[in-house]
Amino acid sequence: MREMDCLFRRRLARQPGDQWWDYDRDQLSMEAAARDECATYEQVGRAQLEFMAQPTSPLNTVTPEAFAEQTFDFKGFGNTGVLMAWALGHMRKAAGKNAEAQGFARFALEKIGDGPGGSGLKAKLRDLLERS
Repeated sequence: MREMDCLFRRRLARQPGDQWWDYDRDQLSMEAAARDECATYEQVGRAQLEFMAQPTSPLNTVTPEAFAEQTFDFKGFGNTGVLMAWALGHMRKAAGKNAEAQGFARFALEKIGDGPGGSGLKAKLRDLLERS
C-alpha cells in the first residue's frame, strides 16, 4: 500500500510537524533508523490509529454540517475536503445513513463547482447522491 492510496493520512511524528529519520548508507545506520521509526509508531502511531478505528471516532460521528463548518477534529488525519467528503459519504452509505451520505456528496459537489476539474469524481458523487 502506498501513502497516496490512503484517503485519510497523517505524518508519523512524536511531536507536531515533520519527523525525519537520518541514516547513512550502511546497514547498521539503516537498521537504527528503522528501529526508531518502529518505536515512534509504537509510542504514537498505534494509539492514533486505534482511536480513529473506534465506533466513536470522528470518522464515524462527524456530520455533513460539522464537516462543512470544519468543526471536527480528525487528529491530523486528512486529505482534500472533496476526497474526505467522498469517503465519508461512502462510509455513511455503507452504514445505512443515507441522508448523511447525501449531505457529504452535496458538500463535495459544491466544492468542485462547475469547472472542468474533478469531472471523474463528479460522476461518482452524483451516483452517490442518487443511490443513497
